[in-house]
Amino acid sequence: MRISNLKIKDFRNIQRADISFGPINILTGKNSSGKTNLLLALANSLNTATDYSQIFSKNIVTFGQGKKRTEIEATIEKIGHQVCYQGNEGNEFFCISPDKFTFSKTIDKGTASSKRHVLKFTGKQYENPPGSDISWNSFTRDINAYTTKYEFRQDATVSEEEFSPAIREKEGTRVEKIKTKKLPKEEQFQRMFSDFHRTVISWMKDINSSEYPTDFSSSAIQHYVTSAEKAEIYEEALKRVKTKNVFRFSAPDSFADSKFVFLLADIQRDEKVLRSLNRELEIYTKGIVSSVGIHVTGRNKGEIFVNSPQGPKEIHSISSGTSVMIFLLVMQNWLRLPTSIQSYESPQVMIFDELDAIIHPRLMDGFVEILKTLSKKIQLFIATHSSVFIDFFDKNQIYLLKDAASMANSDARSNRCNIYDYQTIIDRLPAEKRKLFSKKPNSVLFVDGQIDSIFPF
Repeated sequence: MRISNLKIKDFRNIQRADISFGPINILTGKNSSGKTNLLLALANSLNTATDYSQIFSKNIVTFGQGKKRTEIEATIEKIGHQVCYQGNEGNEFFCISPDKFTFSKTIDKGTASSKRHVLKFTGKQYENPPGSDISWNSFTRDINAYTTKYEFRQDATVSEEEFSPAIREKEGTRVEKIKTKKLPKEEQFQRMFSDFHRTVISWMKDINSSEYPTDFSSSAIQHYVTSAEKAEIYEEALKRVKTKNVFRFSAPDSFADSKFVFLLADIQRDEKVLRSLNRELEIYTKGIVSSVGIHVTGRNKGEIFVNSPQGPKEIHSISSGTSVMIFLLVMQNWLRLPTSIQSYESPQVMIFDELDAIIHPRLMDGFVEILKTLSKKIQLFIATHSSVFIDFFDKNQIYLLKDAASMANSDARSNRCNIYDYQTIIDRLPAEKRKLFSKKPNSVLFVDGQIDSIFPF
């Protein structure tokens, strides 16, 4: 699954955005240009909540004279699988095979509550009629052979809901539905769509015991990797390491609620992948860390150990940069495991803010290589200020978010978007200038402000 397109209107200092994204997306811009706001919009673009007051501080979703609401629309594609549901009668079957979902929402400025949700579906829909004697196994094994009704839907509205705050004496303000329009069997579409929202990790959405994605920082990763766990967590980790039979552990079922020690436990059950992890740790950290694992004997059973010739042996004592490298390499190797022994469904989208800021330049080439490998399975969004970092990427992978002050002074009729990738900006130049700017390193374009100066108005 990929967020292929994001549209924004009047979200904080992002006036307009209509931008397509790829597997790896590097976001640049001046301070206060809105990079973190864009990450926040991305992380919550698929969120179907009606109350966003816990996400957007002081209920601010937009500001500016006459602006009363924010609009966000996300399109997800490359879904890659279909889902089948069994009806109440036992032999009623319904399958959807999505090409894409488009989810849009309008959020009220004053209360940070939803005003409107619209979910659209493009793809195939299969139904088996009531009263048939087809078995569930036969149906899911060969859908095309057993369906009598097949339909392709193009941007069909699955559901459209309008909301309004309602004052209740005992419960205070609540957001209630006031209008609903649904497609038949809408609950199945909604169920499949909601599964995707759970796989968008803004970094770890429960890092501050929050239900919503809000934290994108490298310090959140360090906390995730190094935080001391309760004794029962270590007992569970040890149990997972020693479990030889293959099955997915049931709770919790979301990667956003996962424990780092559980990811390690999954890897430690597979000796080949464990060797791969430790070999890559030695290479990519240049000997800072030679291995990590879980103690299976001794008084520290279940706890994480680190073999670090140059530093501490305990996971809670490692540096921020080392914890980020360890996490990314653990993720890279965890994704190599058979899905049957992964404790969680893999995240589809991960969002980071200045992830590279704590990585030493000597390790940067390996760090980027890890990210590019991860992006083959997980879509990545990374905001950065680093000139060293962005020189490792193609110009169509790097985006400039234009600062709000410059946008305010531009011609609104010609200015359609706050954000473009570097290649698109350069392609809009006359031929001679286009040739000149194409040869310049990304770092020069960014640090010297040249890419900012030719931003298309």
